Amino acid sequence: MSTVESSEVYTYKQALTAFFKGEPLLFIHNRTTAFSLNMTIAKQRTWSEPTTEKVVRGPKVALIENSEENIGILRQRASDANLTVEDVFIGEEQLHRTSIVFHKKQCQPHIVNQVRQKLQNINLNNVQGSGMIEEFLEEAPYSPFPQVQNTERPDRVLAAINEGRVAIFVDGSPFALLVPTTIDMIMKSPSDYYERWLAGSLLRLLRYISIFITLFFSAIYISLVSFHQGLLPTELAITIAATREDVPFSPFIEAMVMEVTIELLREAGLRLPTPVGQTVGLVGGLLL
Repeated sequence: MSTVESSEVYTYKQALTAFFKGEPLLFIHNRTTAFSLNMTIAKQRTWSEPTTEKVVRGPKVALIENSEENIGILRQRASDANLTVEDVFIGEEQLHRTSIVFHKKQCQPHIVNQVRQKLQNINLNNVQGSGMIEEFLEEAPYSPFPQVQNTERPDRVLAAINEGRVAIFVDGSPFALLVPTTIDMIMKSPSDYYERWLAGSLLRLLRYISIFITLFFSAIYISLVSFHQGLLPTELAITIAATREDVPFSPFIEAMVMEVTIELLREAGLRLPTPVGQTVGLVGGLLL
C-alpha cells in the first residue's frame, strides 16, 4: 500500500496554486480547511553518464532534472546525519522550489544564512534552470571571474559539501550550484579525488600552467615580436621576421583575428550537430 503526501490548505489562493500544480483537493464537511494531495508522478529521464565532466576513474552518474532524486542519490552515497537539506521557495508567488544542502558541522552558519537570504530575495516567477538564479548569488556582478560553480556530478557535490560549502538544487535543472567559489576550487577536477596525490598534484599544476599560457601567451607574443625583439634568440627572430614578411597586419591584429577565430570554431563545435561540429573543428584546426 502506497502513501500519499498531503498538506493543509487554508486560503483560496493556496488552493488555486495546488490545483494548477496538478494536485487534487480534499474537502471535508464542517472543516474550514482543505487538504492538497500530492499524487502527481513527474516525468523524468533515467540516470546517465555526465556529458560535461567526464573522468577516467570515478562514478558514471550525472544529476537529472528532479531535485528530489538528486538529493536522494546524495543521501544514498553519504549516510551522514549532519547532511542537512532545506527547501527555499523563490519568486513573488513562492511557486519555485530550491533546495540548499550543507554539512551542519563543516559549513559556517553565516554562509547558509547569506545563501538563504539571497534566494528569498529573488523575484523571478519563471525559473527554468539553475543558470537563471546564478547571477543573483554573485557578490560582484561585473567581475569577469566566476563566483558560483556549477556541476552535474553527485560526487563533486558531496566533496564540496564536506569542505564546508553549500550546494543549491533547482527543480528542472541537472546542474547544482556550489558556493562560495574560489579560483582554486574551479581548477579542481573530479578525477583529483580518485588519483594518487603525486599524479593529482602534477595534473593540477599542469592546469595552472595551461591557464597561464591561455591568458598571457598572445600578449607575450605581441610584446616580443613588436617591441622587444632583442629578447628572442637570433635564429628565432629571423624565422619570425621571414614568416611575417608578407603579412599586411600588425602582430596585434593577427593575434586578435586568431583569438576570435578560435572562439568561433569552439562555438561551432558546440552548437552545430555532432557530425558537422566535429568536421568544422577538425578543418578549422588544420587551417589555423
